[in-house]
Amino acid sequence: GVLWKCSVFKGCEFPRVLNFIKEVYEMQNNYKCSKYNIVDNDDNNMIIYNAYSGNIKKVTPDIVRMLDEEAFSDIDYAEFEELKSDGYIIDKSIDEDKLIDELRYKYVESPDSLLLYLLPTEQCNFRCVYCYEKFPNIWMKKETQDSIIDYVRKNIEKYRLIRVEWFGGEPLLALDIIEYISEKLIKICQENKVLYYSVMTTNAYLLDINVFYRLKKCRVMSYQITVDGSKEIHDAQRMRVGGGETYEQIMKNLTEIKNSVKTRILDVTLRVNVSKKLLPNIYAVIDSLRDNLLSDTRFKLKLVPVGDYGGEKVHEIENELCSMDDLKNAINYCKGLGIDMSEFQNSLSIGGNVCYASRDNSWVIGADGKIYKCTVILYNDENHVGDVRANGFFDINQSKLDKWIQRSNIHNEKCESCAQKPICLETMCYKRIVLGQGAVCESLKSDVKRCMHLFC
Repeated sequence: GVLWKCSVFKGCEFPRVLNFIKEVYEMQNNYKCSKYNIVDNDDNNMIIYNAYSGNIKKVTPDIVRMLDEEAFSDIDYAEFEELKSDGYIIDKSIDEDKLIDELRYKYVESPDSLLLYLLPTEQCNFRCVYCYEKFPNIWMKKETQDSIIDYVRKNIEKYRLIRVEWFGGEPLLALDIIEYISEKLIKICQENKVLYYSVMTTNAYLLDINVFYRLKKCRVMSYQITVDGSKEIHDAQRMRVGGGETYEQIMKNLTEIKNSVKTRILDVTLRVNVSKKLLPNIYAVIDSLRDNLLSDTRFKLKLVPVGDYGGEKVHEIENELCSMDDLKNAINYCKGLGIDMSEFQNSLSIGGNVCYASRDNSWVIGADGKIYKCTVILYNDENHVGDVRANGFFDINQSKLDKWIQRSNIHNEKCESCAQKPICLETMCYKRIVLGQGAVCESLKSDVKRCMHLFC
């Protein structure tokens, strides 16, 4: 029936007709819909996203129907080719489950990569109103530092990449420890031709230009820095120990780095923790950051709702907690200004929802030498999976570790048929289990559909 609907065949030579029949046959018999297509309504159209390719586009309800029915010969040929190119339609020979197994090996098991979250001190010079940490006055001892270095040295032949993330407390209070460990690890990596990459989460109060250049020698060229909006709100939420303003010093430091540092190998994520108190002023905050810092493409914006991450302080600000839904208009505003919001779209990429804690070779090492998996529930006993011992020995409690890196979802029927599997790679957030919050699946589905609408 398709043939005789096509006016293109009037007066056509027979070989062209045969070629068309062949193409129709191949469309119907050689292809299938990807099992990782996710569809949602969007006014009179539909949004379709493929969790494996990462592509998002608007289509008509008729296209969605034809995809559901795999009625490929009813789709316009150019449209079919585009859907195929974007990964919504794939060759029948492709085993998508095998693709996920390969991705899980690369992104989760990743035996050739080592990720170390190091807390050189758990003390902090700030007392933020929403912080979950307890700030014990602990500094990493020399024996612990040397044992971490020994661990890397003894295992270096396993890795092609060592990634160190400096965390705290406030890591810049222990700059001497950072410099000592970094110098040793960089040397080990250079001698063994292993890539070394370093990141820091800091409040940036101490990050003046001289400290920046000292950290540059430590290969720290990627930062996450929190600036909570306007000066008034920031200083009310992120005050110094004993009280005291912090906003102006942070902005002074960042502005000097922006103006003085010429290298393009610099990545600064400005995290804004958005509370309900900040929401009415969020557009002015975005405008200010755009004018002062975000005009430089090395600086990026990350809007995060102030949520309940545990600890006692959160009970004092329960009425100020936000959700991602509260940020929708602000994110659209940023997009309209041309501000890079790729932090959000990254959650739609392959492995975008795989937490570092569920990766096999990822360790959080406290200042006291305790080994954890998660930086958020540091003080929960379920999170304490081992200890750094002398001479580069990591004494791991395997039964505890297994709970964090388990692949319990792999043989779960719901996971087998889930279209968002490329995003989570069948891992789970054990922190949510510990806190009694259940699996992340439902909230992830909501987040995925929210991002689909934001970035289509």
